[in-house]
Amino acid sequence: MERRSNIILQKSIDRFENELQKIANGISKKGGIKKYDKIQQKIGRIKEKYSKVANQFSISVTGDEKKEKVETITWTHNPENVSKAAGIYCIRTNQTQLNNKEIWDTYRMLNDIEDAFRALKTDLGLRPIYHQTTDRISGHIFISVLAYHILHTVRYQLMKHDINDNWQTISSKLSTHYRITNSLQRKDESPIHIRKSTRANPTQLAIYNACNIPSTILKPTITSY
Repeated sequence: MERRSNIILQKSIDRFENELQKIANGISKKGGIKKYDKIQQKIGRIKEKYSKVANQFSISVTGDEKKEKVETITWTHNPENVSKAAGIYCIRTNQTQLNNKEIWDTYRMLNDIEDAFRALKTDLGLRPIYHQTTDRISGHIFISVLAYHILHTVRYQLMKHDINDNWQTISSKLSTHYRITNSLQRKDESPIHIRKSTRANPTQLAIYNACNIPSTILKPTITSY
């Protein structure tokens, strides 16, 4: 039971960090929340939502001189602050012929099935379906299911390297890996565009290496007119 409790606690830690990362990403995005007081409110709500693990994190919010806009959000994880009352997780079943491991594996399998349907309906666009003819509806469902097979293959590769995150967590971790375009102007006023990918962080590198793909898929390009 202690191991299972630790797994659940780790999931809360991962979700807490994902929420913080979303707020941090919004600072640099157009239309994202940047006001100092709004950011503090959002962090407060996340702490309240994940109160069991919030005390393990030290969060620093840096704003401008007037503290009107947030410039950076950083945090550190201090696992030594873990609560002694992390709790236990109990599973009740009428399948008395199963041992503890079989019960736990069956429960995890049900979670994976729920995650699969969640990914199909949201990330892979299974719904809503706006098509009206049978052939187009069938084609839409076929493409979504085909996409899920690719998604599951990626997760299988990651799990072989002890990366057991769900697809939403993986997407969140990779969301900060950008391709940036810098536009410059020559002396004759003709434009030049330089496109370059940002450097992957250690977490992103681990995902790329597990899938046996390079962290820089596209080479830098220079376009001029």
